[in-house]
Amino acid sequence: MTNKLAPSLGILRDEVSKRWPDRSKASDGWIGDARHAAAVSDHNPNVRGMVNAIDITAQGVDANAIIAAAKEHASTNYVVYNRKIYSRKDGFVARAYTGSNPHTSHIHISILQTSAAENNKTPWLKPVGKYNLLGHLQRGMGSKARPHADVSKLQQALKISADGIFGAATEAAVKAFQRKCKLMADGVVGEKTARALGWTWRGK
Repeated sequence: MTNKLAPSLGILRDEVSKRWPDRSKASDGWIGDARHAAAVSDHNPNVRGMVNAIDITAQGVDANAIIAAAKEHASTNYVVYNRKIYSRKDGFVARAYTGSNPHTSHIHISILQTSAAENNKTPWLKPVGKYNLLGHLQRGMGSKARPHADVSKLQQALKISADGIFGAATEAAVKAFQRKCKLMADGVVGEKTARALGWTWRGK
């Protein structure tokens, strides 16, 4: 029997790579190593030869968006990231994760051990399209502890690392976009820049 990644997780992996084409893949993985093989793990093939877990490198993606998508998907059993676990049995409420691997470098997604979960073809990530912006975005917004949702959407639109923190790199990307659109390159996302992004402006 040939072991393979569950098709539903293959869809997730492909969607993540398409959304963040320049993301790091340093901690990507799905088939378990010797340590996993010696224990009960979703990284080990089941009786159908399916591996029902995947690790996605956190660097260069919007981890919050991936977690949110996983929590809404019918196949998901649990997610582990940055010392927290989100489990279906707990309603996907964040709880402390005390395993030996804190999962700070990657997002672990496990699906249910059913054929239906493995072969679910439902997309995971919602399309990034038009967006309603309710106010200006500028440097200093968002932090590691409290990523800013609008900043994450902006970073996705600009195709840069989406961490929800409006720092120097995001400001530079905004200025480059503004220059390309022949707008004043001040690094602040206001009405004109929002409309150039294809967003609806609802700020003041």
